[in-house]
Amino acid sequence: MSEGKAGILAASAKAVFKIAHQSKHKGKRKDTAESTAGQRKNLERGRLLLLEIIKNLASGNTEDMARVERSLRALHTRTQFDQAMLIRDLADICVTLHHFEQDASMSEDRVRDMFCVLEFLAEEYEKMAQ
Repeated sequence: MSEGKAGILAASAKAVFKIAHQSKHKGKRKDTAESTAGQRKNLERGRLLLLEIIKNLASGNTEDMARVERSLRALHTRTQFDQAMLIRDLADICVTLHHFEQDASMSEDRVRDMFCVLEFLAEEYEKMAQ
């Protein structure tokens, strides 16, 4: 199951990158016409998986907590994370991903952070699968 999680997260990160790249080269994105149905589906699957991981964090799943903490620490090296902060930060990424699915405009920094967290989480789940 973790290998599936890694694949879903990696596909979501790839979709974020492709859509953001298209947006950057074509001006501000007004609709998802440029993004394929597959890319939108990957964004949705990634968001739903993040919701599942958030649920696991809330129930005290220590393995998921460690993975999420390592992923977030890659972006915020000096931050000390506790369970509530992990849930809050991952929920923020989830909301950002949802807005990205709906074509809300957002800063390059938010898109970059979302992409990085998805990539780092994919790597963490891939490590577990090996």
